[in-house]
Amino acid sequence: MIDKSINDYEYCAFDTIITSTTPPTSEDEGYFIENDSMSGFPFHCHSQDAVRPGVTTNPHIHEFIEILYCTKGEYRVTVNGKCHRLRSDEMIIVNSREIHEAYAVEVPARYTVIKFSPELLSSTRKNIFEYKYMLPFTMESDNIVKLFTREMLEGSNAGDAVAIMLREYTEKQYGYEMAIRGELCSLFLWILRRWKKDGTDISTPVDISENILAKLNDVFEYIEKNISSEVSLDTAAELCGFSVSHFSRVFKKTVGENFSDYLNSRRIVEAQRLIATTDMNVTEIAMECGFSSASYFIKRFRDKTGISPRKYRERINE
Repeated sequence: MIDKSINDYEYCAFDTIITSTTPPTSEDEGYFIENDSMSGFPFHCHSQDAVRPGVTTNPHIHEFIEILYCTKGEYRVTVNGKCHRLRSDEMIIVNSREIHEAYAVEVPARYTVIKFSPELLSSTRKNIFEYKYMLPFTMESDNIVKLFTREMLEGSNAGDAVAIMLREYTEKQYGYEMAIRGELCSLFLWILRRWKKDGTDISTPVDISENILAKLNDVFEYIEKNISSEVSLDTAAELCGFSVSHFSRVFKKTVGENFSDYLNSRRIVEAQRLIATTDMNVTEIAMECGFSSASYFIKRFRDKTGISPRKYRERINE
C-alpha cells in the first residue's frame, strides 16, 4: 500500500507524481518508472523542503545514480526494501535501477537531490580501467553501504562538494558542467576509497571478470574507430568470441543497456561534439556519426537529450 499523503515540497521537473489519480506504473510492483530524459547535460540538482511529516518521494526507479544529502531534519529512506535513517549532515547513495522512496520524519526537513547519468563518472571513451570503477554504482549489490553517517563523513568534503554542485547547477555560470563533473568525480572517488578502507567488497562478480571487461574494451575501441560506419551486433559478438545471444546478455548485464542503445548513445555524444566544434549541418553530422538518415538522427538526439540538434547548438552558442 502506497502512502498517498504527498508532502509540501517542490518536485523535480522530470518526476512523475503519484497521487490518487496517477497510480504507479504497475499495481503489482507498487512503484513507477521515472522519465530519464534530461536536456543536454545529464545532471540535475535541487534542494527539497518538507514542512510536515509524510511522503516526499513515492517508490520509483530510474537509470540515474542519485545522491540524497540531508541538511535539516530527518528522513526515512528505503532502498530496495532496506530502510535507512537519514539525518542532517548525512548522505545516501541510490544506485542505478534501485527502487527507492523517502519519508520525512522530523520536520522542518531538507535534503539536496543530485541525479546524474553514470556516464559522467567516465571519460567520453569508455575503457576497462574506468568501467570497473563505475560498476559498483550501476549494479545491484546487498553488500555495499548506502548510508554515510555523520561519523563516516567527518573529515570528508562531501557536504562542500554537494553545496558547490547545487550552486553551480543553479547559477549555470560559464563552465559549470566542468565544475560539476570535477566535484562529482572527486566525491565518488572518496566513496570508493571509503568502501575499500572499510573492507567493502566492490569487485566485479565472477561472471563479469576483468577478462570479459577486456573483451568488451575491444568492442568500445572498435566503436570509437568506426563511429561513422555500420557497427553490427554480429561484429561486436565476434570481437569477443561470443555467440550473439551470449554477447547480448553479457553486454546488457555489464553496461546496463543493450548494444544498440549503447551504440546510439555513443553516436549522440560524438554528434554533440561536432555540433559544438564545427559548422557542419544536421545531415552532415548524421552521416558522420553513422545514422542512416537525418530524420532518424534528430529523433534519437531528441530522445537522448530532450532537445533537437538545432536547439542544442543554439544553447551552446548562447
